[in-house]
Amino acid sequence: MALGWLPVVGDAQARAAIHWTRQVLQAEDRHHLVRLPAALRLQGSILCVHSAPGDPLLRLRSPAQFQARYAALRESDPAIRLCFTGHTHVPEVVAVDACGGVTRYAGEGAVRFSGSTFAFINPGSVGHPRDGDWRAAYALFDCVTRSVAFRRVTYDRFRLLRENASRGLVPRPRARPLFPDRVTTGPRFAVGPR
Repeated sequence: MALGWLPVVGDAQARAAIHWTRQVLQAEDRHHLVRLPAALRLQGSILCVHSAPGDPLLRLRSPAQFQARYAALRESDPAIRLCFTGHTHVPEVVAVDACGGVTRYAGEGAVRFSGSTFAFINPGSVGHPRDGDWRAAYALFDCVTRSVAFRRVTYDRFRLLRENASRGLVPRPRARPLFPDRVTTGPRFAVGPR
């Protein structure tokens, strides 16, 4: 979106942020961003994308979306076992079994995967969380133990809000959680095959 290749979507705040970003990107920044791959393959079985494999705008949210992306990846490249995603700004792990069953794990603590597990891993967001926790979220993946550990870091969010406001980027208040179906009371929930 910042490079002008994709349509600017989202609420007024998101659109304002994209337009501001377009204005402040220098030529060397644009040149660097243009050279980045849309997808990154690591160690043969790990795929990294911004949103969803094959769709730079899709926000993976529903079990049906995860099942469909899993099926497409399984058909096109069965060697892929882990897919790191983003775009929803919500840290979580979504495991999909061979029968299409979906199990979601909240992005907290650590999750370990067996060699046969297929999972989507979203590390969360550093500057615009959408899960109710304002701290910056990230994840550490250990290739040897096949585990991911979710972390949170505090930062001066009031300074960030002031700086954003000085640029016309004022967040709107949220009347309700963005993802009401997300895990709120426990570490996981499961949805069976469709």
